[in-house]
Amino acid sequence: MGRTNWLAKILRIYTKCPSSCYYSQGGHSTILNNIIQLERITLKKLLNTIALFLLTVLTSCQVSTPEQDLGDKFIFGEDNQYYFHLANILESPLAQSEDSYFSVSEGGMLLSKNMETGKTIPLCNKPDCMHESGNENCNACFGICQQISYYHNQLYILAADHAVYEVDKSGNTRTKRLEISDEDHETAMMVHRGYLYLAYTDFLSLPEDYDAESTKEKEYRVDRYRLDQWDGKAETIYEKKGEYGKIDDMFAYGNQLYLSFVSEKGSKGIIYNIVDQSTAPLPEINNYYTALDGCLLYFEPPKGLTGEESREELYQIRQKNFAVMTDLQGKVLGETKISQAEGTIFGCGDLIAVDNYMRVVTGNVPEEDRAVTFYNKAGELLCKVNLMTAEFPVMGMSEDFLFYKKETTVGGEGRIWAIDLHKLDDPDLKGEPFFVSEE
Repeated sequence: MGRTNWLAKILRIYTKCPSSCYYSQGGHSTILNNIIQLERITLKKLLNTIALFLLTVLTSCQVSTPEQDLGDKFIFGEDNQYYFHLANILESPLAQSEDSYFSVSEGGMLLSKNMETGKTIPLCNKPDCMHESGNENCNACFGICQQISYYHNQLYILAADHAVYEVDKSGNTRTKRLEISDEDHETAMMVHRGYLYLAYTDFLSLPEDYDAESTKEKEYRVDRYRLDQWDGKAETIYEKKGEYGKIDDMFAYGNQLYLSFVSEKGSKGIIYNIVDQSTAPLPEINNYYTALDGCLLYFEPPKGLTGEESREELYQIRQKNFAVMTDLQGKVLGETKISQAEGTIFGCGDLIAVDNYMRVVTGNVPEEDRAVTFYNKAGELLCKVNLMTAEFPVMGMSEDFLFYKKETTVGGEGRIWAIDLHKLDDPDLKGEPFFVSEE
């Protein structure tokens, strides 16, 4: 944000206020004019009066700020797209705007698929640009993109060059918003309700590689940056010093941020409330938290494990370990009928998807039976869709599509495929290539 003097700032805000602001406080503008016309008023009194008048006007404008309590409902365009947070972990990020989906091609190009036209193009609107891989002047060329977030018609991209870029959704502009210092090691990023959040850690290897002395001065933390008044200055909202940890995943729903971190004692979670800045622990989990329709869903670590179990014994234990549903504050609402043996859970809106990828990888299920099973929020079975691939796990799901990856084939089919969730009653439903660029 450019530097201006204080008068210019006030005038800029003042001129944006609706006319109702001027008169809602009993005709301040007329009062001010009458005061100025008094012959004996001193300059000091005049300035004091103007300052008081402007303060009243600015207060009556009630300009919206990111700190505003917007409640615990998901607000598209304002909120973090929680349903894509695992795609970020897999470094195949996805984002969604009102009319398009975004991802990154194998060649490192930021792609946009318009849902009205069905066309997929590199997100660069520069005239005469050839959108070639490695072209630093192309707005769509990033190489490796670690994470993508959408907010207010802008995409925020954490790239492999340790910088955060802002690209408008039409591809007209690209701005480097933040260059991360060599001392900081970023592990996760998201945008939610007016702020860019970045997680950092000083711990770059396993817990056993650190002793008490080397851990003492190290930390992991979450910083945030306000987007509508960008100055590049960070505010630390969560910090742990002298204790091993790294936040490998974070997402938000309503007024809550959910921070998943790896500690010496396993995977844990923290809820951070953006309204009152309070924190509360989440129970230990196995894998990751999933959100859907105002709830959290996750698997607790199976009880009674010794580490000596056979594959079959482990499967039997997981069969009896059912997904737990809580409210957004972590209060347990009950168990579902979905067992951990079925696979990894995903959610969006009131739909749950369970991916059996890990069962295929471990040899419990043949590759030809790789599938995703769909349930409603009550845990009732809806259908099962065979993915006909075993290479990669599911990436995430919106209310319209479930996304997964397939290895690129000779025919040039896109590496990201999708299942149309509006067709779950079709017994022949199967996935199709999603981001397919026209040659």
